[in-house]
Amino acid sequence: MYRPTTISASAPTVNDDYSAGYRRGNHWWDTVTETLYILENEATGTADWNAVTSSSIASWDDWTPSFQWTGNTPAALAYVARYQEIGNLISFTLDIDATNDSGTSITNMNCSLPEFAADNNNYIPVSTFSYIDGTCGSTNVAYIDGLNDTPANRKLSHALFAEVAADLDFNLYFRGFYEKYVA
Repeated sequence: MYRPTTISASAPTVNDDYSAGYRRGNHWWDTVTETLYILENEATGTADWNAVTSSSIASWDDWTPSFQWTGNTPAALAYVARYQEIGNLISFTLDIDATNDSGTSITNMNCSLPEFAADNNNYIPVSTFSYIDGTCGSTNVAYIDGLNDTPANRKLSHALFAEVAADLDFNLYFRGFYEKYVA
């Protein structure tokens, strides 16, 4: 069983490894010492969990996503795209503020990530919601395709996109984390 996050009353050991379902970049929260650990090496019997300290926390960096729109392209687009890397774990946030023009509806969007995602043979869920023409909605369902064999094609995608009709202002918000691809 794959275990991306564990909450426990103890610290991880060398045996909390690949054979126990842990993978590089997984989190472990020790509730007694209030310490966060990140798995750096999941080798069986010699797992290496590193405690996160204030000096090991990465700062947030900007990234420039490459957007692909379906149906129409926004007439005006502004965004804030930030990420941080801790070990092989990438945490990201993407806020989009845009206006569709008087053309057709925007029916889908995908975009590049700050770093290539690992091929984990799964879809990685992404927290998201939309705000279209003054209405907050939850019909936006996003994921990272961790099945694609080509690292450059492992993008932020949608299983369900909140369609944006012509002449509407909209915001899209994304938050997530994933394991970085290591060649």
